[in-house]
Amino acid sequence: MATIKEQRDQKRKDVVEAIVIRHEPVHL
Repeated sequence: MATIKEQRDQKRKDVVEAIVIRHEPVHL
């Protein structure tokens, strides 16, 4: 089971990736 810190780090990583994806052109 993931620790609280790991869950928090994963959530932060997901947010950062979402921001990066939003700022990049969409490749379809």
